[in-house]
Amino acid sequence: MVKKIIVFGFAHSGTTILKSIIGHIDEVDEIYPEQKLIKPEQLKSDKKYIVCKWPQVLPMFFETAYQDYIKIFIIRDPRWVFSSLNRRDNPKISSKYSLPVYIENARLFHQFRDSSKVLNLYTIKYEDMFENNFYNLKKILNSIGFLYDDTIFDNTFFTNISNKSGNEIPQEKPDEKKHGHFRKWQINQPIMNMNDPQKIDLTEKQRQQILSSQSILMVYPNINHKNN
Repeated sequence: MVKKIIVFGFAHSGTTILKSIIGHIDEVDEIYPEQKLIKPEQLKSDKKYIVCKWPQVLPMFFETAYQDYIKIFIIRDPRWVFSSLNRRDNPKISSKYSLPVYIENARLFHQFRDSSKVLNLYTIKYEDMFENNFYNLKKILNSIGFLYDDTIFDNTFFTNISNKSGNEIPQEKPDEKKHGHFRKWQINQPIMNMNDPQKIDLTEKQRQQILSSQSILMVYPNINHKNN
């Protein structure tokens, strides 16, 4: 029987690149459209695993409806999440990607990390994923039981697809507001931590919301006035 995997987290938190890395593994069939449920007809794959991803955190992911899924919950420092959303969606970010929604995600991440409350649930910070030659991510992959080598972390061996297949990958970096083209380009760049301090671009209201959130500070305690 094919084992189901779902990667999920807040938008712009690394769900796509994490799913792509897992999709590089020979025994994994990767689903390209964003979807939160794997359809019965997709389970006819000849691979051992099948992976999908959803760029939100839904309560149902922690409930019995997903007990047969391997679940990977990723979170990213909100300073870079909202700087990225600001560049893409300025002047107005969708309500489903608002800071209060992120704060609830952070609360859930803190609640469920290092927890046995939910079957087959793994948690990882975007920033921790890249450290020490992907050591923290490898711990998750090894625990799941994947067979792989380090080539899965090298995009020169693969062509990654964001949402739609059949389109050529842009050779030059597109404008971030042309989101589909930008994502196709971005996820085929070298796999590395993209949290560049020079790219932080927050409104004052966003800064204050981030710094005053106990849920965020429980996950990212080093966020302070000097480095935001």
